[in-house]
Amino acid sequence: MEAHPRRAGVCRPTNPAIGQASTFARSFFTLAIRFPLAILKKVCYSHDPIVALATRLSLFTHLSRGNRLVALRRHRTRQEGFALLSRQRGGNIPRGRRGKTTWRYRYGSRDGWVLANGNILLALNKDKEYPGGAAVEVTRDGKTVFAFKGTQSEVNTVQPLDNGNVLLTEAGTKPRLLEVNRDGKIVVEVPLKAQTKDHHLQTRMARKLANGNYLVPQLIDKVVREYSPKGDIVWEVKTPHWPFTAIRLDDGHTLINCTLGNLVIEVDRKGETVWKLSNDDLPGKPINDACGAQRLPNGNTVITSHHAAAKQIKLFEVTRDKKIVWTYTDDRKAGIHHFQILDTNGKKLEGKPLR
Repeated sequence: MEAHPRRAGVCRPTNPAIGQASTFARSFFTLAIRFPLAILKKVCYSHDPIVALATRLSLFTHLSRGNRLVALRRHRTRQEGFALLSRQRGGNIPRGRRGKTTWRYRYGSRDGWVLANGNILLALNKDKEYPGGAAVEVTRDGKTVFAFKGTQSEVNTVQPLDNGNVLLTEAGTKPRLLEVNRDGKIVVEVPLKAQTKDHHLQTRMARKLANGNYLVPQLIDKVVREYSPKGDIVWEVKTPHWPFTAIRLDDGHTLINCTLGNLVIEVDRKGETVWKLSNDDLPGKPINDACGAQRLPNGNTVITSHHAAAKQIKLFEVTRDKKIVWTYTDDRKAGIHHFQILDTNGKKLEGKPLR
């Protein structure tokens, strides 16, 4: 499939029999840097202003302020964003629906989720209305049904929790991870032991674990830490470069994307690397700023190349034995920061997304 100047993007299944993320179809959540938040249908995520869910994620960026929503953050000179999407195997995405914007939101964002009730949970960039950023839940018609205003420099993460609370992180002079209830009351506060010289590069995609602890990638500190609710560091692993995404897998291993190191590693509980992926393993060296990642139910991993330019590989799916089975590219200048795959061929992915 060759890119068409009017098409939003092209999904290339290099091996349809293996690749689970063949062609992305239907709605997908995209955080874009220059546009308001919007859900694109039948388009893979992109950081370009023309992308569907445009919001800025720092895998969500400030859309209307120059960032995008795609589940990632930017690295200073790049746009950030977060994307939720559906995918479809085999064949092209119908032209008439490719790139169609189905939803918009007026603020930029840097992390987000489509909830079971159809609403969207977002970590908003700082703005006149939200000078410290915010965590909000909005309906498809733009009505805010939940909001927690940040009190420091940025709100960098948001995650819906099983108990109904919302997890978020605040960057600033006193970096912290919070759980807040639906009344906006702080019910858990975890001080984060992170550098304070650069607030923007303190932490990224923090997530609550099944054991009740919190997994936090700390960029400039080059470390992924597991904190207890009391703030104790119960586990950590040093990383060769800035960690953006840290995913605790079902076997206890942790999958980590190391941004500008163009590297993906999987470590065990001892911190030993049990799997590693770099451009030396792949034809064409497709990794160009490894930000977002998602481990699929089939065992494959989808990875973003945030700095990929027009017509370069922006998303690819790789097997455990390091074979690329699917790629995505488009004509937009900006790359993809982060994403969330919602389904394949219209079938919802089983279990909680590992991203």
